[in-house]
Amino acid sequence: MAQRIGSSEAKAFVDEHYKKVARRWKERVTDAPFMQKLRSGELPRDALRTFFKNWGAYTIEINTMGHGSFRRMVLQRLMEDGMAEVRTGYSLEYCGLTAVDLHGTILQAALNAAERKGA
Repeated sequence: MAQRIGSSEAKAFVDEHYKKVARRWKERVTDAPFMQKLRSGELPRDALRTFFKNWGAYTIEINTMGHGSFRRMVLQRLMEDGMAEVRTGYSLEYCGLTAVDLHGTILQAALNAAERKGA
């Protein structure tokens, strides 16, 4: 079982963790080609269709209002209670960053499929 830690230490860890995840999100999602093309109006419709056909429900799940703040609070509480279990190779940082990487990969796959179709 994980060790219990104080509230301020857990909050500091969670704050730093979320900063890392936010930086990774900016790099792998916000500034990635899919989102750049979406913002500029150049994203092929097929890319949107592919994305929502295959991963639309996933998007609704991760973007629910309040979801991020709730998960942040739960992580902090789990750490305080000594219940933030990790396994070798699956640290909290790894899990958080990998989830972002997966989302970026999904967006890029939809864009690649649309570009192959249009070529």
